[in-house]
Amino acid sequence: MTSAAPTPLRLVPSVQHYAWGDPAFLPDLLGVNSDGKPWAEAWYGAHPSAPSTVFQGEQVRPLDVLLTEAPGLLGERVLRRFGRLPFLLKILAAHKPLSIQVHPSEAQAAEGFSREQEQRIPLNAPQRSYRDPYAKPELLVALTNFRALCGFRPPEQIAAALRGLPELQELLPPFLPNDTGLRRLLEAYFALPSPPLTRAWEQVLVRLSGRPLDQDDPAFWAMVAHRELAEDKPPDRGLLFVFLLELIHLTPGQGIFLPARVPHAYLQGCGIELMGNSDNVLRAGLTPKHIDPQELLRVARFDACVPIPLAPFWDEAQQEGTFPTPSDEFELSQIRIVPGLKIERSSWGPEILLSLPNDTETQVQLVYANGVLKLLRGQAAFVPAGVSYRVEASGEASVFRAVVPGGGEVGGFRGRHPARLAFGTSGLRGLITDITDLEVYVNTRGFLDFLVATGDAAPGTTVALAGDLRPSTDSPTRSILRAVARAVEDSGMRPLDLGKIPTPALTLYSLEQGIPGVMVTGSHIPFDRNGIKFIRSSGEVLKEDENPILEAVGR
Repeated sequence: MTSAAPTPLRLVPSVQHYAWGDPAFLPDLLGVNSDGKPWAEAWYGAHPSAPSTVFQGEQVRPLDVLLTEAPGLLGERVLRRFGRLPFLLKILAAHKPLSIQVHPSEAQAAEGFSREQEQRIPLNAPQRSYRDPYAKPELLVALTNFRALCGFRPPEQIAAALRGLPELQELLPPFLPNDTGLRRLLEAYFALPSPPLTRAWEQVLVRLSGRPLDQDDPAFWAMVAHRELAEDKPPDRGLLFVFLLELIHLTPGQGIFLPARVPHAYLQGCGIELMGNSDNVLRAGLTPKHIDPQELLRVARFDACVPIPLAPFWDEAQQEGTFPTPSDEFELSQIRIVPGLKIERSSWGPEILLSLPNDTETQVQLVYANGVLKLLRGQAAFVPAGVSYRVEASGEASVFRAVVPGGGEVGGFRGRHPARLAFGTSGLRGLITDITDLEVYVNTRGFLDFLVATGDAAPGTTVALAGDLRPSTDSPTRSILRAVARAVEDSGMRPLDLGKIPTPALTLYSLEQGIPGVMVTGSHIPFDRNGIKFIRSSGEVLKEDENPILEAVGR
């Protein structure tokens, strides 16, 4: 007897009523009456702390339970790579500022989770920082105008902001305008005794309240955060981050990717969030929840600056726009549907489809071999691996599609398909006829995405570059080094050209500075070949790094 073929299943989200939530946006979107509570997030996924409910025939069960009982729904490749559904889709509605926070890398999460398990801190304890051993990169796509703090401002702007807070500045050591100086400043700030710091902040807030402020001024959000969160309590220490972090404004349809170790806080607005299936958050303020500033400072990257706002890459033939990120856990796309248009898809791994029609009357339909699943606004479907389906709608609609990246063919560029390069000693090598600017750019971006995914780099990280004396490395007619530099810039990082030096010199510099590097060199091979050596902040890449790097190159 054979088991029934997998089919799309309707999901009911788990709603979170955090204090910062909007009382109207999510009830309106989900078609329910507002009860006056703050509706902060709707979770579509299998996180054990708040799993979605899934309808499977006459049975109603949590999605995490279903996937434990039937892991084959994830597909062989996802099950082998992750052993679980690796992403969590949310709708977020922030009426008030969220906490200043950082998410750990996978290695940091595993270490922190193990440490707190050994300390026997219950998983649901308020003082628990690491609730699972997983990383939590996240992508947010704005549905409304969205304000956030993300990444540190340039050192000269931080110095200017501190000069504008003289009441605080006199309590702190002189600020050295670099990454080390920023860390020392924050360590000194959190070590200050409460009475003088409270008096200083009270003086700052009184002064700021006497001048006109707009939403492009960090002081505006400092006043909002204090008004919404402090009530009759002393000013929150997290207020300083409002002046240290970049203030960004996303318009509807724009996205931002937050890798591990980047300090951030959402201030106001609604959006779609897709993230690693984790609940690890380290907080430093602007919240009544547990804060652990020392752990946050240990985990955070002080070279992290604001990530580049993302727009989807549209495939007009498929009417699907994909938001590019370095994550290997998830990928988010938006499908545009109009009446009469039928979009054919096939799932190689698990998918979650979220229906967002332009009006409350429009229905989105998933048509599959054995039936039809109808979705209204805010409703979602879990699509197991191995399902072919068609998306239709009775009116204009967007369908947000969360998947695990991969499974598709490698795309081309201007009629060319990039040649696949093979690893030699800690780098990729090949004939210079195969290592064109396209291969150089794609492979360098893959390496940098791998660094971001592992927490070894972030937007703003300096990447040391160097090369040998081969004509293909850097000359007027051909320059692999220039293509590498362009890939670094387009990743939101900072290329630092160290010139023509030997590989050991570049490696030593990277180790001393704690930054990654890329060396263009063919080493001992003939001049008709060349190579790109990749260097992590801890040294040259190892054998176990090669497959994850090549997977990132493929993405």
